[in-house]
Amino acid sequence: MGKALLRFFFQTIFLSRKRQKLLLLALAGLFISSFALLVLQSAMGGLQGKLIDRSKSIEGLYVLEGDATLPSENLDQLITTLESMGVNPVKEFELELLLQSGAYLSPTIVHGLDLANLPEFLAEREIELNEAILPYDLASKIGAGPSEQIRLISPAHTDFFLTEVPRSVTVRVERLIATDVPDIDAIHLWVKSTSLYNLTREKKVNRIRIYQPIKSSQIKQLKDQFNTWKFITWEERHETLVWALGLETTVMVFLFTVMSLLVALCIVSGLFLFFDKIKWDLAGLWILGASKNRLKNASAASLMVISAASCGFGIIAAIAFLKLFATFGIEILPAVFIDREIPIHITTVGMLTSFFVPCLIAWIFSIWSLKQFHQSQDHLSLIRSAS
Repeated sequence: MGKALLRFFFQTIFLSRKRQKLLLLALAGLFISSFALLVLQSAMGGLQGKLIDRSKSIEGLYVLEGDATLPSENLDQLITTLESMGVNPVKEFELELLLQSGAYLSPTIVHGLDLANLPEFLAEREIELNEAILPYDLASKIGAGPSEQIRLISPAHTDFFLTEVPRSVTVRVERLIATDVPDIDAIHLWVKSTSLYNLTREKKVNRIRIYQPIKSSQIKQLKDQFNTWKFITWEERHETLVWALGLETTVMVFLFTVMSLLVALCIVSGLFLFFDKIKWDLAGLWILGASKNRLKNASAASLMVISAASCGFGIIAAIAFLKLFATFGIEILPAVFIDREIPIHITTVGMLTSFFVPCLIAWIFSIWSLKQFHQSQDHLSLIRSAS
């Protein structure tokens, strides 16, 4: 009996002459809502993921910050522990200095690197780092080019010559690069660590960057064993950016939720008209032995299955579209953008969100409409009025 009732509602909604076009339009709206929500989430997730990956490839997944005056034994023990964990630590002496080229001055963050252990983003460019590596944006700001001399000035380190004079060191611009991370391209540069040692007259390391993932248990071990070093993840260094990207995704889902409410209005209107057309059929089924609760449950189950199927087909169509777009995608963004092709990143959370947001709204309003109809419907009175 239950399957027969489900088949009756399905055929009446899609195949019968009494089918309500407004209800079919609402189902199409559910299909489009799931389709569009997954497509936008995957495209935005791809763009956000590319930005985060570029930043992590330059700054590292984790940074250990320590005082430059720490004894070398502590540093050697830390390096040994990290290497035993299977990671390649990059030692660095980081200073905030002034960069001068001709008459131009700019604040900058200088990374002094060990030539024997360069980070991957420099090594993959086959850079030997004999002098200084500048991003294009910083070089353009101060008017410096390849093979030109620039000065690194440290107001924190001075020599006394009649008065205190800030120390400086001159380096040559070896090469210009683009990291594609605006915050880094604006003020960062890389030199060999000996240049900063000559400037500070101290051979120290105050940063250790890690570019490989580490287990949570290993992170806890590092924090407990080397409490003089501050362990900072990329997410902790960029809390504002992570919060902004999360807010962007939340706002998008909220807007689609509000748009799905418009589809819900079509569902309510379509169901009221649809049940008004089939009320005589329901009364006939009641006469044949179907109880009012069974009719109500069968109606609810049918509507829920149909709504879920519409959203499910939307998800399947979106995945197929995204796969084709990722394979045959064209460069649709202007040349000023870093990612000319829109990257696609499909996640399980995105698929579940795209399915359940419109589906739950459809279920809630369908059950409410169904409850209102059955409360106002009296099959016995309807049959008496006909007689």
